[in-house]
Amino acid sequence: MPEQPRTLGEHLRRARIDRKMTNIQVAHILGVAYQTVEKWEHNRTLIGPNSRPKVIAFIGYDPEVPKPDSNV
Repeated sequence: MPEQPRTLGEHLRRARIDRKMTNIQVAHILGVAYQTVEKWEHNRTLIGPNSRPKVIAFIGYDPEVPKPDSNV
């Protein structure tokens, strides 16, 4: 696993592992097959527009939205 996740799928994997959850558990929460979660985490399949909000809610943030600059 990359030290710094770059894709939404890699962020999903990091969140799942940090919570000590299996692909099956996350798949149940997201309403998809566990194989789908595995494909997302390894960047074999893109996360579709219907699943994207659920994934972002699960990880708790959208990694593709820049964080506000706290130095301003």
